[in-house]
Amino acid sequence: MMATMTKAKAKSKLTMVVATVVVAATVAVALLVAGCSFPGLSWRAGQKEIVRTADAAVKAVFEQDKTDDWRLSGFQPAVGKVVGKIPRGGLGNVSIDGTYETKVTRDGPDWTVSLTEAWDARDFHESHSPAAGTLSHTWQVRVDAKTGQVSWIDDMGTGDFPPQLVR
Repeated sequence: MMATMTKAKAKSKLTMVVATVVVAATVAVALLVAGCSFPGLSWRAGQKEIVRTADAAVKAVFEQDKTDDWRLSGFQPAVGKVVGKIPRGGLGNVSIDGTYETKVTRDGPDWTVSLTEAWDARDFHESHSPAAGTLSHTWQVRVDAKTGQVSWIDDMGTGDFPPQLVR
C-alpha cells in the first residue's frame, strides 16, 4: 500500500512539473507574438527594432553601418564628446588633434544623429577656410524610429573641408 502512495505522489509531482513547463512555454510564445520590450529597443514579430531613445538611435547607426565607414572613424557609439586624433588624408600617416561629438535630436517621429569633428585651423585648413580658430565638419544620419533603418542625410556632410578628404 505504501508503494502505491509513493507512486501516486511521484505521478502527481510529474504532472505538476509538466503543467508548469507547458504554462511557461505558452507564456513565452505569447510574449514573442505580442512583442518583447527592452530599454530603448523593442522587437515585434516580423519587424526590426523600434528605436525609442537617443542612445538606441546612436547604437542603430553604429550597428547598421558596420562597413568600416570612414565617417564613423574616431566617433564613440554613444552621445557625448571625446578628444581624439583626426586622420588626415594625403601622403604620410598624419593625424590632427581634435574632438568628436555625437548629438541626437528628434526629427518628427524619427531621430537625427549628428557626428561633428572639430579641429584647430592652425593644424589644418583649406585655402578658402579661416587660418585661425576652430573648424568643424558634420555628418548627419537619419534613423527611422519605426524600423531602425539608417540613412545618411548627405554623404559628404556639411561644414569645413574635413582632413580625411585630402588626396
